[in-house]
Amino acid sequence: MHANCTRSAIRPGLLHLYRARSPGGKPTRTARAVKALRTGSGAAAYDGVAVLPCCTAIGYPHEDRQERGTEAVPVTPENAICHDLVMMRLNPGVTLARADDVLRQAQTTWGNARGGQDLFRTYIDAVHDTYPTLKEVFTAPALGTGLHSTAYWNLLPIGGAHTGLGFITDPGVAANVRRALRAENQALATEIENQVLALEQARAELEELKKLAARPGLPIVYDTNMLNHWRQPGDVLWRDVFKARGEDVSLTRLVIPLRVIDELDRQKYGRHDSDLARKAATAIRYLERIFRSGRPGQPVELRQGATLEVWLDTDDRGEDADLSILRCASDLDSLHPETGARVLTDDLGMRLRARQEGLKVIRLPDDHRKKGTALDLSAQDESSG
Repeated sequence: MHANCTRSAIRPGLLHLYRARSPGGKPTRTARAVKALRTGSGAAAYDGVAVLPCCTAIGYPHEDRQERGTEAVPVTPENAICHDLVMMRLNPGVTLARADDVLRQAQTTWGNARGGQDLFRTYIDAVHDTYPTLKEVFTAPALGTGLHSTAYWNLLPIGGAHTGLGFITDPGVAANVRRALRAENQALATEIENQVLALEQARAELEELKKLAARPGLPIVYDTNMLNHWRQPGDVLWRDVFKARGEDVSLTRLVIPLRVIDELDRQKYGRHDSDLARKAATAIRYLERIFRSGRPGQPVELRQGATLEVWLDTDDRGEDADLSILRCASDLDSLHPETGARVLTDDLGMRLRARQEGLKVIRLPDDHRKKGTALDLSAQDESSG
């Protein structure tokens, strides 16, 4: 995964499990568990070893694996391809302080698991101790779900399934059991390391989330229609707008979800004589000019008391643009419990959905509409909380 990517969907490493057999040729329980680990994409056999790429073994798509002949190549941070930039998301009501505490405890637990004497028991205990809180706190990455991976469910029947070597008199059987134990420990050590790396990546994402939450200003999330039919963000006297509403806001943090830019890009390719296509193209040119010298995702000062930034979460870009935009607003609302966030829209459907989610909604005064835009006389300036 590239250094600038925050997604932790692919973990490095391979699971190498030996196909241990008794002298009579009957597969041991470990070998049967190895067979169970095989997914629909299959496992490569190499020099008597069942090789399962980590992305397959823990439930990720087979396409994330790279192969060279019969040798499977692990997906590592150096050779993985980043397709999306996904921001960490916390479950509703979870504070950054709570997330930080839960993640710190999980990192300690899994870090200690690395040096356990009985790897199977240490691994199972670590999953048991950290699963509930990780699932409670984190939506993305889904750290709790990642603990109950395909590897977890298929390692369960392997652990502790071997007869003690002290009771085996046949040297050949004892050698096979030792091989099976080594394979089991290697698989367990690999999965423990996978979880440690996933938590380290989550720590990096949480630190980035803290930086986003620390940005100053009242978050205002733009709906697409506000860029098409209303004054450009830099032409609005935001402090005066809020003063007229009875609010004293010294700094306005304007946020444009990436989904809004997707919508504008789609609209600008409409009919060449379409008013909407012209307005969308104008909005795109305005944003390109504003962000030309800045880094993606970083705020740009529009004027005194107002900044503009793009929210670069690409994880939810389905058919419903409103829900994607509201998710951005909901995330910002959770990150700013003192002030909350606002949704800036002129669409009735968006206003109703925002109110349903407990988000505050604002509109600009009617004299801020672009010329030629039809007035919605029934719309009322509202705020819901």
